[in-house]
Amino acid sequence: MTLLTIFSRLEDPRRGPAKRYDLSEMVVMAICAVLCGADDWVAVADWCEDEEAWLRTFLALPNGTSSHDTFGNVFRVLDPAVFESCFREWIGGLVGVVRDIIALDGKTARGSKDGTNSPLHLVSAYATSLRLTLGLHRHHAPSAARPTWPPPLSIGVGTTCSPSRTTRKVWRKRLSISS
Repeated sequence: MTLLTIFSRLEDPRRGPAKRYDLSEMVVMAICAVLCGADDWVAVADWCEDEEAWLRTFLALPNGTSSHDTFGNVFRVLDPAVFESCFREWIGGLVGVVRDIIALDGKTARGSKDGTNSPLHLVSAYATSLRLTLGLHRHHAPSAARPTWPPPLSIGVGTTCSPSRTTRKVWRKRLSISS
């Protein structure tokens, strides 16, 4: 599936003249820009303006490319859960069934525990030969609770051991990319 097809499921919260730019096209432009190194909305808008001729080879762009303010305003009001679901589906279609070593890494962010708030735990999955991060999951829970993956991430069957090597316990995880 193409980016345009997958992200067409996003509900456009804009009304009237604010819909000057097609939402799916804006998402595709933003993802392309970020994959090429853009790290803020100004950089995304600059990249889109520089690459407009190339973007027009697969996007209509009847009103040209969006400004950085427009990108920021649109992405600010999108439903992050639906966006994440669409993005995971797209990545899953790119990767297919990963037959690779999947590196799983977990970290607790230093200084993230604040009073009664539990610390922030991050768990990531990385396909080594593809050099692709398959998922990153944030987890706020008491330190005794083990972070778990959200259901949409399944990557095959693999074996991992504790990165800190404090235990020799080996876990078998069934993970797979599914939509």
